Amino acid sequence: MDGLANLGPFGLALADALRSTGTRLTDLLPKLLAAVLIILAGWVVSRAVGWAVGRMLGRVGFDRAMERLRISGLLRQAGVNERPSALSGRIIYWSIWLMFLVSAAETLQLVAVRNALDRFLGFVPDLLGACLILLAGFALARVVRNMIVSAEAAGLLHAERIGAGFRVLILLIASVLALDELGVDTSLLVSATTALIVVAGLSAGAAFAVGSRQVMTHILAGHYLRRSLPSGSRIGIRDRQGEVAKVGAVDTLLTDGTNSWTVPNAVLLEEVLER
Repeated sequence: MDGLANLGPFGLALADALRSTGTRLTDLLPKLLAAVLIILAGWVVSRAVGWAVGRMLGRVGFDRAMERLRISGLLRQAGVNERPSALSGRIIYWSIWLMFLVSAAETLQLVAVRNALDRFLGFVPDLLGACLILLAGFALARVVRNMIVSAEAAGLLHAERIGAGFRVLILLIASVLALDELGVDTSLLVSATTALIVVAGLSAGAAFAVGSRQVMTHILAGHYLRRSLPSGSRIGIRDRQGEVAKVGAVDTLLTDGTNSWTVPNAVLLEEVLER
């Protein structure tokens, strides 16, 4: 350094620069060594904890439970072929290691890196929550759809379409909840979804009212016919004579001792009967 000082002002400036660099290196090396040790320790700890969590979940039947809930199938459809227990262990591994990386960045006084990792770690729980909401929504939508479709055997008309409609509705609600969990402003989407549900409900109600108007007419007519035409009453209608066997919900069973036939309740109430 003394030799550099003999070179004049340039030598003094160069000597100060070298001295400053040496001081920074002297201060940085312990921090760098500490950061490397923190990263290595984090890798070992996160690896061990992630492996232990994955093994524990596998032994307690976590994979079988996810398979019964159809969540494993949803993961495979999304391109994730790992077992749910192994996937959970991997998520734990990365979460713990990221926390150690934050600590290493703080040791090196890398403020920008530390802040970015902090924001990411704060976002991870929301992301996991949103994924769980979507998975639960997919599972519930599939269960509800299958239940409605299976009701077709019991006489439910258009069960396939009704099940598909409920599936879309459940997935839409789950998507809105997932976006809200991620911090996305969903007020406009909620308003649009609510309006869509209201319109769909009103349309279905109007269609049901129009389609069931004739049925309701027969049901109301049957209510009055039970009072005026008790079982055993003999009547004549449309050139046929018969005896009232039973006034049903929408039609009346007549018999002449040989043959039986039905007449809609509204027809019996509106036409002139012979007694």
